[in-house]
Amino acid sequence: MEKNAKHPRETLKAIIAEDKPQYVKELFDTIAEDYDRMNWIMTGGLLALWHRAFLRQTRLAPGETALDVCCGTGDLTFLMARRVGPRGAVTGLDFSENMLAIARRRAEALAAKEPGKLAPITWTQGDALSLPFDDGDDDRGFAAVSMGFALRNVGDIVQALREMARVARRGGRIICLEVSRPKNPLLRAGFHIHFYRVVPILGRMAERRLPQESPLRRLRPYTYLPYSLDHLPPPQGILALMKEAGLIEARQIPLTGGVVSLYVGVKP
Repeated sequence: MEKNAKHPRETLKAIIAEDKPQYVKELFDTIAEDYDRMNWIMTGGLLALWHRAFLRQTRLAPGETALDVCCGTGDLTFLMARRVGPRGAVTGLDFSENMLAIARRRAEALAAKEPGKLAPITWTQGDALSLPFDDGDDDRGFAAVSMGFALRNVGDIVQALREMARVARRGGRIICLEVSRPKNPLLRAGFHIHFYRVVPILGRMAERRLPQESPLRRLRPYTYLPYSLDHLPPPQGILALMKEAGLIEARQIPLTGGVVSLYVGVKP
């Protein structure tokens, strides 16, 4: 760190206080082209295991509907589109148009590769805090509403969860996949080294696109992403927020020793 430079935690506090939504939008617009490759590199391929665990928790059946909030380039969207099949329907929503552009390209490639296996997918640019969908009830709404690695990026976690619950049908499931801190001291120490030290170094590959005048140089994207975990409540806090948002049966499912967790709730 340069002499007199602020620690990333201090810079992040200032960003959250001043302009977090705009910062996060520009961040994901900028790293969109490298996002999928960097995810696989930084997770060592464990994403596939986490995705399988996620899909089990959706409990989706063929012909149902699902919504992926903060869908990014569409990983969870595509998983649910395969599960509900061509008689179902899936929507992916994100506020980064660059991410959605890649998701659309991926969707076209998958549809050509797997004809007749995916549900129709609608891609929508929108805000997780104000979803552009009707309220759900007994007869309408999404059977599953997901969010992958984005709880720590939204401006108001409770409001995001309320919106996810609002558009779900009664009995619909809300599933959030998110980074968490392992309880085991040795695993926790290794996680901290990787997440706070290795990830920012690996991220320099994706950050080469940053123009010199970009505000993202204030706190580089792959430095922001690890330190954003500092502002995410611990698991019990997230479960409390899910209950505050009106969800029932809220529970945490740790994966890979607690490196990531699934948070699952049901709309009453």
